[in-house]
Parts: sequence; C-alpha cells; structure tokens
Amino acid sequence: DMLPYDAMLSILPPPPTLYVTGSGAGFIHKAICSDDAFEGEGGIGGVRKLVQLDSSEVMLLRDQDVKVEGAERCDTYRLNADEEGTLPFPDGTFDLVISSQALHWINDLPGLFKEVMVSTYAIAAR
Repeated sequence: DMLPYDAMLSILPPPPTLYVTGSGAGFIHKAICSDDAFEGEGGIGGVRKLVQLDSSEVMLLRDQDVKVEGAERCDTYRLNADEEGTLPFPDGTFDLVISSQALHWINDLPGLFKEVMVSTYAIAAR
C-alpha cells in the first residue's frame, strides 16, 4: 500500500534549501511561499531558502518587483547563469533540486544531472 502524499511528507525531513533550474519569472517561488509549512517554518515543504537560476536574464528579472504573498516564509536569490555549465555552488549546497519545465531546452542533460547531483546534499554527503 502507498502512503498518502501528506503522510509521506510528514515522515521526510524538510528540504530547507531548494534550487530551481530554469526558474523563469519565479512561479515556483510564488507557489512555495503561498502557504505555511506543516511545522510552521518556511514555505510549503519547509523550504526556507530558494535559489532561482535561469539563463534568460529577461525572464529571471521579469517579475522581480512584483510582491510575492508570503515571501517572508522563504528567502530567495535570483541568479542569471548557464544551466549547461558548471554550477556556481559548493558541493552539497541544496537539499532538493527541481526544474520548472525547462529540461527540454538543455542540450547536455547528462552534464546538468551530474552538476545537480554534486550540488545536492544527500548525494554529495555519500
């Protein structure tokens, strides 16, 4: 039997640091900040810090002046960089990495996945 989604999340440690590749205008940040975490710290899923990376500076900064409801729950940093190069983060920086419908634009998926694995805490700690 499978656990319900809420039950599964309740037994997993919260991912306090999240990296979003292909973040675009910040829709993931808006969604995560939209509600409290189960334990009351951070945004949805307990996320307290979010790094938004996109190769398009225009998209990345498009909505930077738009007030995000609940932004105090989750700090964010916007970074304009190439997702296909070496990621500018120390090993093990992030607890969770997601893509916002951007992987189909990546020409070197194996290279990106390798970089993501190195920058993810659980994998880098092994």
